[in-house]
Amino acid sequence: MISRPPGTCSTNWSLQVEMGLAGSVAKDAKYAALLRGLRDLVLNAGMNWEVGWREIPAVQKSKVFQVARDRYPILKRYVNDWATAEMVKQYIKNKRAHHYHNGWLEVPAKYAYLKENTKKRNPSGSRVKRAKNVMAAKKKAKRKESTAASSGNNGGDDGGEAGHGDEERSEARDENGENGMDR
Repeated sequence: MISRPPGTCSTNWSLQVEMGLAGSVAKDAKYAALLRGLRDLVLNAGMNWEVGWREIPAVQKSKVFQVARDRYPILKRYVNDWATAEMVKQYIKNKRAHHYHNGWLEVPAKYAYLKENTKKRNPSGSRVKRAKNVMAAKKKAKRKESTAASSGNNGGDDGGEAGHGDEERSEARDENGENGMDR
């Protein structure tokens, strides 16, 4: 029996890898067949994919799990049907997202704030680049703070070489004005 790994599927671990169905063409085909079969089971069971996983009645989930175990004996390996649940969750989540994206299904009001956040973003800007710039600015401020604190601690009696470190730092900058150590 294979127990469910800790964490969240797709974020902390890969479902296909944890099921032991990755790494060869035959295993990939078996995994794809399971996904297709479970998709058909969900549709035939009349499971409401327009709502979240938590809103689907446990009775309906258990019926799908039972039929899936009977039809696909490999699914009996997984404790408490965790693999079946993850595949079904993935299917209904993707189906819902596809319908939201195409406008066939109305996005719930609880997600309205996401649309507002999207409007605030610069469509031509890179969020990764902006995050890196913020981190670089924080590092620079911290470095400046630590050098100011260290120069203040020696009482200014440094043998007349005040600012010597600043000259070395300015020489280390490349033609773009960037410090090579920040990259």
